[in-house]
Amino acid sequence: MSSDFTLGSLYLAAFAQATSPHIGLIVPVSEGTGHLVHLRMERESMNGWVFEEKTENLSGNIFLTSLLKIHDIHTGNMTIEKLTEVAKKLPVPANDFREECGVWACRLIEELHNSGMVNLTSVRDLRKEIDDFAAGNRQFMQRNKLPNVAVSKWCS
Repeated sequence: MSSDFTLGSLYLAAFAQATSPHIGLIVPVSEGTGHLVHLRMERESMNGWVFEEKTENLSGNIFLTSLLKIHDIHTGNMTIEKLTEVAKKLPVPANDFREECGVWACRLIEELHNSGMVNLTSVRDLRKEIDDFAAGNRQFMQRNKLPNVAVSKWCS
């Protein structure tokens, strides 16, 4: 894993899909797994989107192509419990728009910023940064490759 990868830090995670990437937030708890908070599409739900928190494999995950660090554990206390608490308070959109997961993830980062847990300078630039970074990482869609890791210029 890259030197930009640190356990306990907070990352925007991008998962490859047919069109735009699926986006969530993840805190690595080991070299191989992390705690993911995100929205997932549930066709049976009246709303379409539902909130989910779960353990996600980091290694051997063919769809996880990109990790963009948005908060380093060494610069302040970001816990899984705090992340999940803020995420659960955020409204889940009542639609089935494909890119809503990224919109929701950026709203979550804004709430984390408002709570003093991260330092966000531009949500618009952060969204462009993760979209551009993920778009260049399709070659990481292999079980024998770990996701590409970078550090955000717009959030710390």
